[in-house]
Amino acid sequence: MARKPIGGVSGVLGELISEPESTSTTNPPSPQSNLCPSAACPEQRPTSEKSRARLGRPPGRKPRTNPPKEKVTVRIDERLIALYREWSWEQRCQLGELFERALREYYRRKA
Repeated sequence: MARKPIGGVSGVLGELISEPESTSTTNPPSPQSNLCPSAACPEQRPTSEKSRARLGRPPGRKPRTNPPKEKVTVRIDERLIALYREWSWEQRCQLGELFERALREYYRRKA
């Protein structure tokens, strides 16, 4: 019989916070069965061609008092954003900071 969906924390986290109620008497696989020698296992990396974004703040930067910010969603050419993403890590700053610099420079030239 299908289980009825449960709301709340237990519904969201499910079996992560408690042992699953098992109606069958099957034994769980041993932890060693999923492991293989390091020489035999290929490195497990995402196979997609698109690289994942780096997470977190770049090291070495300290927060300072900034004016209020607004979150925006933009669509930018993937090659250009990849260049900016790499540049932000070289500059040890947030990607948005590079956008702000570029927009300020454009505004300064336009005015």
